Amino acid sequence: MGTGVGKGARGALIAGGLLAGLVGPVATGAGQSVAGAPAAGVPAFEFVGRLEQVGGDFTLRGYVTHLAGVPDAALFTGPGDQSEATARVTIVARAKLRTRAILDNIFVITATGRATFRVRPGGGASFADPASFARGRTIGSARLRMQSVLNVQAPDAGIATVSGTLVQTTSAQVVLGGRRYRFGRVRLGLRLSASGQGTRSEPTLPRATIVMGGSATRAG
Repeated sequence: MGTGVGKGARGALIAGGLLAGLVGPVATGAGQSVAGAPAAGVPAFEFVGRLEQVGGDFTLRGYVTHLAGVPDAALFTGPGDQSEATARVTIVARAKLRTRAILDNIFVITATGRATFRVRPGGGASFADPASFARGRTIGSARLRMQSVLNVQAPDAGIATVSGTLVQTTSAQVVLGGRRYRFGRVRLGLRLSASGQGTRSEPTLPRATIVMGGSATRAG
């Protein structure tokens, strides 16, 4: 996709992105900085969430607990209560099963889809109301590929490790903590890493949930 940005301007953006991870947010205009676009190898964001599997469909719902260039306190509506109810930036990712392999007690799947980030200035998401994570204004989206490795420890329970890649496809302005930012950059590449506890509630379909925490780090 063309952006109309010349080589000189493109080089300046890359240099600015590297500087962001070292000295803070990058100014992109009057009163505006870039959030979530640090130097290579630095976490762009950290998150907590639930990954739900229903057959070959996967849905991740969660919230951002750290965003590069933004004070952590600005991501929540109040101090001392950092949860989905107070989170200002939420994530919904949907993916389809591509491959599945089993070796002894190790279950490995890959899936591809899209992730969407939204801002909710007043918070209010709830895992008891999954649709609540999809409310709010969209500030960014990305293509997603993930691999989930489940190490089964007991019937219908195991330790899950999730990895993958995100490539950002849209970027918009967002106000957090009274400051204006642009959320990431188009074509920004991130490496996803997460772990948690997996529980299968129905074996035939199958239906399962992974409760996880993780991060997305800027690729080189």
